[in-house]
Amino acid sequence: MHTRALQPSLDPDHLHRVHHGHSVEWWYFTGIVHDDQGRGVSLFFTLFHTRTGDVAVLHMVELETGETLLHAEGLGEPGPFELEAGRSVPAHGERGQLRFEHRGGGRYLVWATLPQRGVELELSIEPAGPVVWHGEHGVIQQSTSGPSAYASIPAMTGSATLHRHASQRTLHGALWSVR
Repeated sequence: MHTRALQPSLDPDHLHRVHHGHSVEWWYFTGIVHDDQGRGVSLFFTLFHTRTGDVAVLHMVELETGETLLHAEGLGEPGPFELEAGRSVPAHGERGQLRFEHRGGGRYLVWATLPQRGVELELSIEPAGPVVWHGEHGVIQQSTSGPSAYASIPAMTGSATLHRHASQRTLHGALWSVR
């Protein structure tokens, strides 16, 4: 498989846009963030987009205790998908919402609210290093699904505010992304 850093002549937002005609696309972020006391939290968010609908998953775990701080899943409706306008999907079984929004320049906002559990998260993600393209010009051929855009951003920063059970934690750390 070929890899290379993003060439300056390419539109930097090309990676982050929806690529119509590709049958499967994903936005995947994972990393470790820490609060002001140095306590680590594992963070995982992904959004899969297909022609038949979208699936979003957000999961956060306290590293010292293994306690799940937040878990939300959502399904979106089939049909046109324009990431630039933001996207909201329901969180199954929680009567909450997940929203994933591209803010340009590789910056994202992930927002979740689960009112039944007293949990709300706002996570800002920004690139801190170059994009690495995979496949041929950033496109791989899936065995059954056809072409998909595929690239990595191995260095990103994340800043989050987590409201949970009437308390608030501010979190900062390093993330990486596969797109």
